[in-house]
Amino acid sequence: MAVTDEAILRIKAMIRSGELRPGDRLPPEKDLSEALGLSRSSLREAVKRWRSSACWTSAAATAPTSPA
Repeated sequence: MAVTDEAILRIKAMIRSGELRPGDRLPPEKDLSEALGLSRSSLREAVKRWRSSACWTSAAATAPTSPA
């Protein structure tokens, strides 16, 4: 299994366990990469791949906009 696939699975496990809740911001890149035991570049690639999947929702994309 690719490092990025493993990172995605571990982040999903953190959500399922309640360590991260749906809608929470991810921890800072440095902290999350250390917690997962991988490089920051591998973490960036994993998040990039996860964002391109259907299960990712950005809080910015769902936040209400204020009237102009």
